[in-house]
Amino acid sequence: MSNQNARPQPQRFDLGVALGVPEANGVEIMGYEVPTAAVPAKRSGYVFRTDILQMFVYWLHARGQLGLRQGFQLFGQSSSGKSSFVMQVAARINMPVHLVTCHRDTDVLDLWGRDTLAGDDVIHLPGPAAKAAATGGWLLLDESHRLTPTMAGTL
Repeated sequence: MSNQNARPQPQRFDLGVALGVPEANGVEIMGYEVPTAAVPAKRSGYVFRTDILQMFVYWLHARGQLGLRQGFQLFGQSSSGKSSFVMQVAARINMPVHLVTCHRDTDVLDLWGRDTLAGDDVIHLPGPAAKAAATGGWLLLDESHRLTPTMAGTL
């Protein structure tokens, strides 16, 4: 009998093979052997931007070689493919993604969750950051430049 709540098993992927980009062959990335509901849909025919891919590969190397624990940050013009890059990498390695579209009123509770009433009980509804931490998935902060300096500093 299988446990439907069981977390998928981690799996190493060759980034070049997973993305269909020979320039990234030999670069390892961790994902999961099977997709879950939070894994984005794969867009057939998606073309990975080489400039973003190069930065991502550099970050993977730095993370592995130097033990960096910092997240991957992309900056650029709106609608230039930053979020779709992350989503499509995730789709190909079965990585859950939890998306937050940031705005000037985004606060810690938007990321980590809030307590709410359910009948006579108080329950905690986990936010996207808590879900990402629980599943081993990625937290995607879209439009993070819209966060207040105080909120950005807490990240």
